[in-house]
Amino acid sequence: MLETMLQVPISLGRIQSSVEEASTVVSSVYQDLQKELPRQEVLNVDETGWKMNGKRLWMWAFVTAQYVFYWLDPSRGKFFLENLLGATFSGILCTDRWTIYLAYHRGNAQLCWSHLKWDLLGFLETSGNLSCDLPGGWRGVGWNRSKRSPR
Repeated sequence: MLETMLQVPISLGRIQSSVEEASTVVSSVYQDLQKELPRQEVLNVDETGWKMNGKRLWMWAFVTAQYVFYWLDPSRGKFFLENLLGATFSGILCTDRWTIYLAYHRGNAQLCWSHLKWDLLGFLETSGNLSCDLPGGWRGVGWNRSKRSPR
């Protein structure tokens, strides 16, 4: 990109050494941020598959109010969370419904809004509306997909 867009030639070796230098510089800050994860009041967590040198890993993202912390790990299991966050997490853990989150966290939780939205859209596609009876005689509001698309 540097060479193509800015006409600044740079070798692959120089790129690698720059990445290594930057990693060294930010290493202590990265470790400090990692230590702060268990103390967060609210922590959003998600993971996705990642390949490196033909090896399957998991890219974990931990989103706080102040920063995002990424971690590559071969594990997608509960023990990884215990090692990173401790045996219990005292804050609100926001996740999808992947079973390891349910097995790990017994405290306050919030399900991912996107996943809840997809569930509701799935109900719309199968039933055509989201109408429901609510406590106190209120009627839930939904819509008929044929009249208005939620997307």
